[in-house]
This record gives sequence, structure tokens and C-alpha cells, in this order.
Amino acid sequence: MPKAVVGDGIDKEARRIVLVVDDEPIVRNFMKRVLAGEGYNVLSATNGREALALVEVGAIDLVVTDIMMPELDGLKLGARISQLPLAPPVVYVSASDHPPAGMGKWYLQKPFSAADLIRMAGEILSRSKSS
Repeated sequence: MPKAVVGDGIDKEARRIVLVVDDEPIVRNFMKRVLAGEGYNVLSATNGREALALVEVGAIDLVVTDIMMPELDGLKLGARISQLPLAPPVVYVSASDHPPAGMGKWYLQKPFSAADLIRMAGEILSRSKSS
């Protein structure tokens, strides 16, 4: 397994990599802060095109994406990710209380709490680690 350098400069087993995608800086930074606080290595993108470029490079364990974004929305991003050979799971985030059809099984409605985000990421990553 690859090594990663953590905040104290000591090599430890690589942490799970989560990509957060949201065009709203406040929401994006909230998700980054919460997930990093749980020990995840967090990358971020401001739109679907940036996110897809990062996912195509590989090594992303989980994507958490807003649905409504410019350039490439979250649903189209998820569809493109699902076509990749090692597609990471995708959590969709939206203010809508009715999730759009065909978006997958993981959904967080805005506003969501830090605990909701932590719980969902942990559940998904524990499943993907054991499979």
C-alpha cells in the first residue's frame, strides 16, 4: 500500500482519498474541513470537469459532489465516473428534498450536518475497503 506523509511529517499508511466537488466555496470548505478532521486525505474541485480530471488520474476512494454546478453538473459527473474501470462511489449533495432519478443510492440533502457527512463517508468507505 502506498505511503503518505501526514501533518506531523511521519510516514503512515496512506489515508483514504475523498474528492469534494462544489462550486460554492463555503460548502466545499466545510466538507473539506470535516473530512480532513476525520483523517481523510481530501482533494477538492469547483466543478465537474475539474473533478473528472482528478478521478481519471486515479486513487480517489470516494467522490462527494453537488448536483447543480456549472460546466459539468454532478449527475453528468457521476455518469462519467461510473464508466471508469476503477470507479469510486459517488455521494450526491443537493438542496432538493426530492433526489433526481438515476443518481445512485447515496444522497445528502443540504443543509447537512458534519455528523451526517462523516457517517455516510465512513459507511461507504468501510464497505469499499472490505470488498
